[in-house]
Amino acid sequence: MLNLLDCFGAERSGIAGSLFRKLWIEWPVKRAALVTTISTASKEDIVKYAGCSPDKVRVIGVAISNQYKRVDKTFNAECPSLLQVGTSTNKNIERLAEALVGLNCRLVVVGNLNASQLTALQEYRIDFQNRSGLTQEELIQAYVDCDVVTFVSTFEGFGMPILEGNAVAQPGVTSTCGSMA
Repeated sequence: MLNLLDCFGAERSGIAGSLFRKLWIEWPVKRAALVTTISTASKEDIVKYAGCSPDKVRVIGVAISNQYKRVDKTFNAECPSLLQVGTSTNKNIERLAEALVGLNCRLVVVGNLNASQLTALQEYRIDFQNRSGLTQEELIQAYVDCDVVTFVSTFEGFGMPILEGNAVAQPGVTSTCGSMA
């Protein structure tokens, strides 16, 4: 059995993309009797890139820890706090910064920002805080403390922050790519 979370990187072109698909998707899927994944969108990608039967791929939904509990709080309409969990390139931080120009809000980013992301946040004059190395309890508290969860990725196999934010009763802003729709 093979557990393949998503096919991030499979859309690459050229020799690098072809090699990636062969080594990480096609050959492992071909050798496995059964493939599990976390979303219907990821299943569709696996079938597309591996050329296998949809019957070979099973979706096993991701459960949210019971530590995430609904917390009702007053929305800070004057200066809402936006929470962005994750900083990999697909998380779209630069475009999120551009979208926030002129809005009175504070962006809390969990994860290590790269130079391009820092530059965008500074150039667009975004009020932001960067946090990394959070414990599970600190991450849950970050969800509780925010007013909106942002998750505007360009690609996701699942998108846990959307569900984690929802579990603590925070609204979310997300893109419509892949599983996030």
